Amino acid sequence: MIIRFKTWLTETYSSIKNKIINYWYAKPALPVVSLPYNVALKRQQERWLITFILLIAITGYYVYVYLEQQRIRKEAVTVLVFSEDLQRPVKLTPAHLKTQTFSRFQLPQGTYNSEATESLVGQTLVRDVMANEVVLPHHVQSKLNPESVSAQFENAFAFTMDEDWFQAKLPNLRGGDIIDILVSNPDSDLEATITVAQGLEVVQIQQLNQKKTLIVKVTDAQAKQILFARGLRLPMQVLLYSSLMQNPLTLES
Repeated sequence: MIIRFKTWLTETYSSIKNKIINYWYAKPALPVVSLPYNVALKRQQERWLITFILLIAITGYYVYVYLEQQRIRKEAVTVLVFSEDLQRPVKLTPAHLKTQTFSRFQLPQGTYNSEATESLVGQTLVRDVMANEVVLPHHVQSKLNPESVSAQFENAFAFTMDEDWFQAKLPNLRGGDIIDILVSNPDSDLEATITVAQGLEVVQIQQLNQKKTLIVKVTDAQAKQILFARGLRLPMQVLLYSSLMQNPLTLES
C-alpha cells in the first residue's frame, strides 16, 4: 500500500512539474504566413459576398416599387368630371359636374374630389371639354367674366388699339379678318416697313363719335412688340388679309 502511494505521488509530482515547465518555458508559436493564392482567394470571396448583398438590396427595392405600384393601380379614387360636352366660355353650374371613380394610377395631378364642387361652381370654363373628362385646374378661371372678349381665347387675350395709333383712319375691317401690324422709320423711306406682329385676328371694331377702336387677339409676345413700337411713336400700318385668305391687300392706316 505504501509503495503504491509513493508511486502515485511521484507520478503526480512529475506531471505537475512538467506542466509548469511547459507553461513558463514553452516556445512561442510560429507566425502564420498566408500564401498569395490564399490572399487572392479571400479577397475574391469578399467581393462575391458584397456583390450578393447588393443584388439582394436592389432586388428588394424593385420588388417594393412593383408592389407599391400594384397597390396604387388597385386603389380607386372618386373625382369630379364634366357631365356633358361644353364649349368655352361658360360659367359652371352643379349640373355641369358629376363624380366618377378611377384608378389613382390613371389620374393626372390636380384632380378635384366631390367636396370641391362648391368651389368650382361659378368659375368660368376657359377650354372646350368633353363629357366624362376629368376636371383639372387649367380648365377653369375664377376671376374671368364669361361675357368678356378675353374669355373667348385660350392662350391669348384681347388687345385694343385706337385709330390714332396709325398713320390714317382704319380701313373697313370686320371680325375674323387676319392682319399684320407694320411699322416704318419716319427718318427714312416710309415705304420700307418692318412687321412687328403677324397673323392677328380681328375680334371686333368699335366706333364712337367717328373714331374707331380696333380689338385684336394677341399673345403676350405680340402685345409687347406692338407696345414697344407705340412707345417709339413709329408710324403703324395694317396689312389686311380677308377672312377667306384671298390675296393680301396692303392698306395704310
